[in-house]
Amino acid sequence: MGTYTHTGTEVVSITKNVQLYGGWDGTPSGPVVRDPEAYATTLDGQSARRVVWMDSGLSVTIEGLTITNGTGITEGAGIWSNGSALTISDTIIYSNVAYISGTNGYGGGLYFEDGTLVVDSCTFLHNSAWGVTQSYGGGLYAVGDLDITIRDSLFEANDAWNGSGLYMSGDSSEPLTVDGTTFKDNGRGFSPMASGGYGGGMQVDEANVLIEDSSHRILIDPGDLFTDRFTAELAENLEPVDLIIITHNDFDHCNRLEYIKGVDSIPIIGTNSIQKDFPRFNVITEGSFTNGWINIRKIDIAHGLRPNEDHTGYNIQFADKTIIFFGDGATPLEPIETNPDILFVTIGGIEASVKNGVQLVTEIKPLNVIPMHWEILSRNAVRVRRFERTLDKQSTETKCIIPEFYETIKFAID
Repeated sequence: MGTYTHTGTEVVSITKNVQLYGGWDGTPSGPVVRDPEAYATTLDGQSARRVVWMDSGLSVTIEGLTITNGTGITEGAGIWSNGSALTISDTIIYSNVAYISGTNGYGGGLYFEDGTLVVDSCTFLHNSAWGVTQSYGGGLYAVGDLDITIRDSLFEANDAWNGSGLYMSGDSSEPLTVDGTTFKDNGRGFSPMASGGYGGGMQVDEANVLIEDSSHRILIDPGDLFTDRFTAELAENLEPVDLIIITHNDFDHCNRLEYIKGVDSIPIIGTNSIQKDFPRFNVITEGSFTNGWINIRKIDIAHGLRPNEDHTGYNIQFADKTIIFFGDGATPLEPIETNPDILFVTIGGIEASVKNGVQLVTEIKPLNVIPMHWEILSRNAVRVRRFERTLDKQSTETKCIIPEFYETIKFAID
């Protein structure tokens, strides 16, 4: 029991297999008595250093501790681990801040890369990640080849721009298991430093669109289909597609095209940047494309965050429907065809406001609108819901459809 700190860069540096237990009553002899609630054991970074650092290739257990006040570090202010097996149980990870004055901050409470992680009966409370450009995983950030199980735990009032409670981007075929765990009030600015953005509770990267009729299948912006923990399963189960369309070369829109079955022979409609980044594939950059069952015309539209980026939208004529897809675009630089059957419009994040989305719907007058972008995956989806309510108040004839995870939406449009 008691509070422990240090004057170096970490309170605890772990360089060998070890089990750290807190809650001992301090009795020097006799039976060991452990009760973390009655005999709190705290590792305190004193807002001056990381709390726990782990070397790679280890097997470590942390149980019955409070890890708090880690700060002043880019990754993992509370705990940092890369390439080890870590089990954390009955532990409170509280008020740790990963921040940097330059670019990105990762994992306020815990940064975990490449390994096996078990989190059991833990509390991640008031942790935050902050960076000038982006921040990821206020409570927990996990990346790489991962096997993660989280059970009977609480993620509360953590903040980061991406995945305030938990952010994960893994390469493994092992599933992420979250069982009996509560995500509460994450992304609401309650932590010491950061505030929320995308994915208040939990974020496992972004989304993609698959459009099909009885004969053909089109995959649009497939990047994040293959960046989460289900890479192998999705690659194995995805039926062949006839055409791929990509709006721009952000990783979450075009990452890992090689996982798509038969990609070497599939036409890819994209920008000059896509052609440069993927020279082995059949990337078509012309302003229009047709092959008998589909007609595509590029739309000049600026990325909401980076107006000078090589980004394009698309007017797609497919299965007797007109589909307008903006990607991350928020500002059309040319007139847009009115009354399309379906409009995919960017809502949320820092790229496109609700007001901007409503204005586009008012001008374009689609029969159906589907809000897209990062916030569609947030359980809160505040701006997406506000977008829906605003359209409803304006008594527009446009139907707003907000998809759930991996939901199939079937259209029967006269």
